[in-house]
Amino acid sequence: MQPKMEYEDICRYIFAREGLNFDEQRYSDSREKTIKTARHISMYFARELYPKMSWRQIAETFNRDHSTAIYAHKIVRNDYETDKAFRYKIDDIERALTGDGSHDLTKLLKIIRIASVKRKLLADIDKLEAIVRVYDELTGRNRTRMLARKRLKYRRK
Repeated sequence: MQPKMEYEDICRYIFAREGLNFDEQRYSDSREKTIKTARHISMYFARELYPKMSWRQIAETFNRDHSTAIYAHKIVRNDYETDKAFRYKIDDIERALTGDGSHDLTKLLKIIRIASVKRKLLADIDKLEAIVRVYDELTGRNRTRMLARKRLKYRRK
């Protein structure tokens, strides 16, 4: 069945399920298990859902070699056959991506994007807080409380 999304959106969805940010981890050389698994599953679904994509195209999404994509597909297929929990996970992702389940992918993608924007906003507030602290020290003013209120405002949402 054809997915209702572009390949990179599928990768974002898979990475978000693992608690990762695709845009930040996309070119990561990390061998951490969660990152590696998300990468492998993304490559597996690229081949399964987009059969016209070459191994090279799949691998280039992650700045990898084509042999890495082939290996990832083989690993996911083997784990699918031997591990029931992993099989359930792959089947659940497939239902979500092909629309055979009760998932609303548009809503999921919107939530993922909002969470990403919120993380960036909080990081910007952290940077601003550091600048304000230096400014406060230099001028003798105290504007740190104002930033603390803004931080609480964004964390509550």
